[in-house]
Amino acid sequence: MDAPAQPLHVVSAATSLTTPAGAEVTVVDDAVSIRDQEGRLLLRYDAEAGTVVIDGGAHLQLSGRRVSIETDELNVRAGRIVERSRDVFRTVEGILETRAHRARTVVSRLLEFSARRTSVVSEEETHIDGKRVLLG
Repeated sequence: MDAPAQPLHVVSAATSLTTPAGAEVTVVDDAVSIRDQEGRLLLRYDAEAGTVVIDGGAHLQLSGRRVSIETDELNVRAGRIVERSRDVFRTVEGILETRAHRARTVVSRLLEFSARRTSVVSEEETHIDGKRVLLG
């Protein structure tokens, strides 16, 4: 029978653990760092600064039945964003704005807009093409 796990107490300002493969966990003051066997930083938690940095290198995967992100501001920078979902619901209290060189929406069945007022402005021509166009 194994003895119950004892809490780990850091007795010096710097402590490290190294796995047989060479990955390392380092504790320095109020900061914890995890590095892979090549020495690349994977995770750094700094309790004093209140920051967590995660670097997945070539690939970072988050998975779970439910993943939540709660923040005052979320900034995403990527070369390409691909979203796949059965349903997507967004609720925005203020403005929802998209700025793009070109935008396209492809819908296989019904596209519906509902608003108190609607405005479509084109610098050049506007095309409406359909079997029947009903106005009014």
